[in-house]
Amino acid sequence: MNAQQKLQVLIVDDDKLVQKIVLRTLKDVYDTIVASNGEEGLTQAQSNHPDVILLDVEMEGMNGYIVCEQLKQNESTKDIPVIFISGNSSIRQRMLGYEAGGIDYIVKPFEQEELLAKLSVITNAQETSSRLKDEADVASATAIQAMQGSSELGRLMSFVDSTYRMTEYNDLAMRLINAMKSFQLNCCVYIKTKAHDLFFCEVGEVKPLEQELLVLLSQSDERFHDFGCRTQVNYPNISMLVKNMPLEDRSTYGRYKDMLPHIVSAVDTQVKNLITYKAMVSQTEYLAVSFKMVNETLAGLTTRLQDNENKCLGVMRLMMDDLDKRVPGMGLEDDQETYLLDLIDESMTQVIEVMDDSCTIRQAYDSVMRHLSLIGDQQQNMAEEIGALHGEKEGGSDTDVDMDVELF
Repeated sequence: MNAQQKLQVLIVDDDKLVQKIVLRTLKDVYDTIVASNGEEGLTQAQSNHPDVILLDVEMEGMNGYIVCEQLKQNESTKDIPVIFISGNSSIRQRMLGYEAGGIDYIVKPFEQEELLAKLSVITNAQETSSRLKDEADVASATAIQAMQGSSELGRLMSFVDSTYRMTEYNDLAMRLINAMKSFQLNCCVYIKTKAHDLFFCEVGEVKPLEQELLVLLSQSDERFHDFGCRTQVNYPNISMLVKNMPLEDRSTYGRYKDMLPHIVSAVDTQVKNLITYKAMVSQTEYLAVSFKMVNETLAGLTTRLQDNENKCLGVMRLMMDDLDKRVPGMGLEDDQETYLLDLIDESMTQVIEVMDDSCTIRQAYDSVMRHLSLIGDQQQNMAEEIGALHGEKEGGSDTDVDMDVELF
């Protein structure tokens, strides 16, 4: 598409006021076409092939869901992204919109910035998907070819084994998506960590409406959510939405429903392991820095203590030398001179005892630093052992595990 050419948006709404609001919002950014009912919207879509369709749900005659279903059944319009506009914000209505083929859902009344932002996200995603399509087709074909001839059980066992080698959420999610692709199942994945909500699909980004459904349905206590040919499987740390369950083949459908919990459960366990692993690595790094700071502080204190001892001894020696020179000339009586020298000797003895005690303190410092160093080494060894258990190697993780396993 020419960089200077505006994208075209088809607005299908029987409310003249909404038409005006949307037209005013989009006029500087997009080319717009208007249809006042469902039938006219279908005609406009087939003749103009817009880049995006804004489709009202509540229209007289043919409602938005029916219009969208017919658009998706038509070869020339099935790939045009549809954003529903509705005054109803219930989960049920959103699920109906998603099942009809919508890519997003906007609730009236809406802010102009919200509409522009959603259109921008969708058009950018369309461009990204187009760029990545050829690469994804090649990758998908390679993955399917690598697993041809494997039994379903063999692929399941191979996949579960491969999850133990994954050290990144992205690798784990894409391995799951490719495993599902080997069963001709198209899916998207939602991983829940303490810090982030992560969404993954085969190409590009997960649709906004799919993200909403993944999050909303994952909050229920039900393991499965089935609507049409779509099934969502929920576990504490991961949810997977399969978008093309084989309803026409009940036997295969039943086998897949039995298989999915085992696959998703294995990934859920590994996600939990990764959360623990990353937390331990972070803690180890923090402790290493802390140990270094404490070690440097104690080393500095020990050096200062030694310096102070040396300075104290120097001062005492200078004082003794000075007294040796001055006492004979002070005109003191013998008993006075003896008393003064004895007092100085006693003070020197006490200073030496204090310095001896300082040596004991230094030894305690040395012992503490040795223990800190030992703890630091143990933390580092623990991190390396955990990394080894997760299959870490120099240069990255092993994400190309052979899944072509023949059991029968």
